[in-house]
Amino acid sequence: MSDIGTNKAYYYVGRFISDFASIEQRVNELFLAFVGDSGFVVGVLLTHSFDLRKKLEMTQIMLKRRGFDVSKLFKRLHELHDLRNVIAHWLFMQCGDGLECDYIGRYGSTIFPKKAAASEADRSITFAEFDLYHAAAMELIPKLDEMLNSEEIFPIEPSDFETWRKIQEAIGSSDNVVEFPEKPRIDDED
Repeated sequence: MSDIGTNKAYYYVGRFISDFASIEQRVNELFLAFVGDSGFVVGVLLTHSFDLRKKLEMTQIMLKRRGFDVSKLFKRLHELHDLRNVIAHWLFMQCGDGLECDYIGRYGSTIFPKKAAASEADRSITFAEFDLYHAAAMELIPKLDEMLNSEEIFPIEPSDFETWRKIQEAIGSSDNVVEFPEKPRIDDED
């Protein structure tokens, strides 16, 4: 592969990852605005304690409670996240006017999700599709910024038990969250 081809592939993948990082930063800021970022340490702990899917789920709960209709926006965010996972975790090779991926899904599928701009389900992403993903990100970022600047974005009140209950359910639904036992374990117990 020539340097020109390699640079083109790096450019498109890099732009996609950069766009996605901009989106994730805004989701983090929204999440922290709702939970009340009381300092750098709290912000770092909360931001890095939950994966993006969990932060999206909790942020969507909080936005709905504040009257935002975000179902379409969050569907697009999840679609871009699906594609980001493929791009970040699977090997791509430049092939013609795009990239082809050595993707194998959880159940053996070699077709990966790329709904946000896909022409057809296959193992590749054309550079034209990358341009459409960039355009989608450029539409989502101002919408997230608009929400961030809304007067409706403020920390959840401790008395908003319904929102806290839904957030607890969202946290509890994670495969990687282990609840503390009700009864402390004694070291001598089996």
